[in-house]
Amino acid sequence: MAYIVVVNPSILSTPGTGMAFSGVLTATVLVCFTPIKELRLAREAS
Repeated sequence: MAYIVVVNPSILSTPGTGMAFSGVLTATVLVCFTPIKELRLAREAS
């Protein structure tokens, strides 16, 4: 699962997407370390 932290931003920050590698990397790391329970609660609330 650790490779996703680098591979996901590499794919999402390709030219034409308008997303910076550092921003996508930050978002990926935050989501990877967010407990699943909190993600489920956030999804149910919206």
